[in-house]
Amino acid sequence: MNNTTKTIVIGHKNPDVDSISAAYAYAGLKRSLGVPNVIAASYGMPNRSARYLFNRFEVALPKSMRAVYPRVEDIYSKECITVCENSSALAALSKMNEVRHRRIPVVGDDDEYKGMISMFDMFEGIFGNEESASSFGRKVDTSVEQIVKILSGTNVTGIGTAEINTFYVYVGAMSAENLNKRLADVDCSTVVMVVGDRKNIQELSIELNISVLVVTGGAIVDEELLEEAKKRGISVIYTVYDSATTIRRIKFSSPIFLETNRSMTSYRCTDRIVDISTSVKKDPTDLFPVVNKNNKLIGNFLKSDLDSDQSINLVLVDHNELEQAIDGASEVPIIEILDHHRIGITPTDKPLRVFNDIVGSSCTLVYEQYKINKINLNKKTAGVLLGGVISDTVHLKSPTTTQRDIAAVKELSKITGCDPKELYSELLQAGSIIATQPPETILNTDRKNYHEHGVSFSVCQVEEGSFVSFLNRKDDIQAEINNIVDRDKLNFFGLLVTNVVSGNSLLLVGGDEKLIEELPYMVKGEKTLFDLPGILSRKKQLLPELLDLFKGIS
Repeated sequence: MNNTTKTIVIGHKNPDVDSISAAYAYAGLKRSLGVPNVIAASYGMPNRSARYLFNRFEVALPKSMRAVYPRVEDIYSKECITVCENSSALAALSKMNEVRHRRIPVVGDDDEYKGMISMFDMFEGIFGNEESASSFGRKVDTSVEQIVKILSGTNVTGIGTAEINTFYVYVGAMSAENLNKRLADVDCSTVVMVVGDRKNIQELSIELNISVLVVTGGAIVDEELLEEAKKRGISVIYTVYDSATTIRRIKFSSPIFLETNRSMTSYRCTDRIVDISTSVKKDPTDLFPVVNKNNKLIGNFLKSDLDSDQSINLVLVDHNELEQAIDGASEVPIIEILDHHRIGITPTDKPLRVFNDIVGSSCTLVYEQYKINKINLNKKTAGVLLGGVISDTVHLKSPTTTQRDIAAVKELSKITGCDPKELYSELLQAGSIIATQPPETILNTDRKNYHEHGVSFSVCQVEEGSFVSFLNRKDDIQAEINNIVDRDKLNFFGLLVTNVVSGNSLLLVGGDEKLIEELPYMVKGEKTLFDLPGILSRKKQLLPELLDLFKGIS
């Protein structure tokens, strides 16, 4: 029912500055190209460097998200036809005919959800299944007030209430003698007599002390007879409908709360489609209610909506592997990827657009897309892109840096009027986490998980201006690495601490001893700390060597 597709542009889990900046700028490009309803997002809260960068250029941070599982809120319609629980069955049938559904929601005061009413519920309640042939179709549970309302009539005696009673409907279409015989064994206090201008039948009905006399076709009762009806406590109702129409309408005057199915399941906006899909598809009905936490009806959805095109599309930037993607990415269409890492995406059901190239930063690719599409960059977006490029290339010192990254920094610096060296220094100062954050935060800020050659491992990278804070806290960080290895059942975990000033890194590890012993690096004082001179890139320098090592051992 919800035909508005939302496109979410988002980076990987534990997003760095490059990932968040690329998502923000690429979403802006999409909007400039006329793609509707595009938003940039970040998995969780952006890191401190990213927050500083966006604040410096007065740009709102992308929306924080942790999952994109399709939910009921993505498919339900707020335009919901309902019927009040005190309405008649006829009113409910009219509403069903209006929307062409076999059942509709029933609400009470203030839209409180009361259940569902279906045609089958009403017909069973109206006609029953245990009545004898002689009484079939006579019984109706209703009130005098409901009868007056459904007949657009007038209660001329003023007798009768809204109390629901069981009535039996008869038609004064035979002789008075035969009618008297027919009613001889009937409790006339339960009888609703439908008659036109036949005075003898009117008189007989009042003599028998029936409960309700319905006079049809615009006919009336003589004043003297009407007074007698009042004395006997008989409700006399005038209607302009003919007798046949009157009988049909009385049969459908029952208030629907008598037939409402109150055990029907309702759903919440937050319910995941994957969790409710089986139960909804097994249900023989077609329409399902959606309620809020206060059980107020806020909409509905059709069974067919589960199979409609998803209302969320994903554009992945700075990653392409589902293991690194936001939760639920496997359940929604991924329509595009913009990345500069190795290809690890699983096979897809439909073709998708992929921009994957050998550059040092995803922001470089985004910048180039602006140029290709001839979309001018404003100063704010250029500043965010500049921060992403210099962050991911370690101010163009990383071995992953290409001439395209250098050209991007040069052009973006012109647009922003910003010195990239000074900006990089600011980002470093704002982003240092080792001195201030707990080990768990340090190890999960830029962590990437892998499973290759039978080895499950994680590698995270932290960039610092020196190794002083790291060495002071090394033991606490080592203890947390060991906890993560045990908790997540990993074979290996490595923390790459990069000194961007000296251009060197230290690697602190945990996991299987046989893997650690085979690491091709110089031990720095102890078994789990290694010196990696000249190593700046996790992706291009550290990860390939680890993969070669694990492949040889497995």
